[in-house]
Order: sequence, then C-alpha cells, then structure tokens
Amino acid sequence: MRSADSLVTTASGYNAGAAPRRASESGTRASRHILPVAYAAAIVLLVAACDSNTSNTRPPSDTSTSTDVPSHSLISSATNPPTTPATSTAPLADPIAAAAVAAFTHYITATYNAQRAPRAPGQSYAPAANFPSYSFDPIRTQESAYISSLAASGEAFRGTPPEPRVKVTQSDPGAKPYPTVALTNCPTPAPTWVAYDTKSGKPVAYTTATVPPPYLAAVTVIFYEGHWGVQKISVDTGRTCGA
Repeated sequence: MRSADSLVTTASGYNAGAAPRRASESGTRASRHILPVAYAAAIVLLVAACDSNTSNTRPPSDTSTSTDVPSHSLISSATNPPTTPATSTAPLADPIAAAAVAAFTHYITATYNAQRAPRAPGQSYAPAANFPSYSFDPIRTQESAYISSLAASGEAFRGTPPEPRVKVTQSDPGAKPYPTVALTNCPTPAPTWVAYDTKSGKPVAYTTATVPPPYLAAVTVIFYEGHWGVQKISVDTGRTCGA
C-alpha cells in the first residue's frame, strides 16, 4: 500500500507530466509537485493579501445552498480562452462534460503560459496566461502562489509542456451547491519542459524522482458565477500513470 503522502493536493504549479524541481541555493525547496504545507500556507496568505485578481473567485461552501442552474447555461465555459489551448481526448457526447473539460484544458494552457513569464504579486497576467479566468479557490490561490514563487526565485519555464489526456469520471449537473464534473488527467511526459534561471539562462537542477512522471491527477471542475472553472487538483505521485 502506498503512503498517504503519495496522494497530494497541488499547492504549486500543475505539471504532472514533468520531473520534480530542485533545491534552491537559498535553502531547501520542495519538488515541482509537492510544496510543503507550511511553505504553501505562507505563500497563499501573501498572495491572497497582495493579488488584485483574487476577488470573487471563492465559491460557496459545500454546506451552502444555491438556486438551480438551467442545463443550457452549463454548456458555455469562460470567455476569451487562451491562444492555442491544450488538446484533450476525443469530443464528448455530453456537452456539459465537454464544457468542463474545455475549462480544464484552457486552465492548463494558461498556467503554462504564466510559468513561461512569471509575474510578481500585484502584476496583471497576460491574456494568454490568465488562468484565474478558468479557476476558483483553492487551486486558483495555490497556482498564484506558485507563479509568485517562480518570479521571486528568478525562474521561468521553457520547452514543450505536458499535454492533457483527460477522462470524465463523473458529471453531476444537479450537484449542490454548484454543478460539478470530475475528471482524471494522465498527461504526456514532458522531458523538455524545464525551469531555467532567468539571469544565467541555465536550467534549474532537478531532484531525483522516486517514481518517474507522468502522474495521474484527479480534477474537480465546478460551474460558478456563470462559467466552469477548476476548483481542485490532486496528484498521485506514488506511481507512473499510463494513457
């Protein structure tokens, strides 16, 4: 049986197809996928206080109630998707599930663009990197914290990022307090998607992965404030996933 530590909720950028990251010169840094809870909590508090884009992104708690949403309104996702969105699996017969998958792939594309040119707290995201448009808390604040940590460390990503390989595990448009679609994603391996030091231009040294990527991710996508967005991502780093 794998340790419970092998199943983690991402508190950093989502790259389940890439290798873990390095330990920095200024102290021990977590892997690309697993950020220590204390470190993540500190960054989350910082970004929540400084990020001007964090308003109106926290959905109601699971114990709250909400009005019914007409099924036809669940088909559309967020507007203005990033350019060249990441690809997914074959078109889905369920238009509601398809809209949720589209929101996830737009989110992934935007996070990769944000990781290519990390912003500091208080700076606006470029349109193609505006992952907040496709996400809600807690993952939205976690990703913001990770992008800010890259900027603070003088790091940015280059190369070809992982491409999603998505499956719908559950579609519940009648869920309360908000319609929900559950996905899994086993991304393609991405050996060239590497963090670089923006000053030296040299790649960041990697820690050794006990289990090689890609890793299977469980994704929760919800419909809130008129559009679908990613709410949670949990990555199982205890085993390598297959398509």
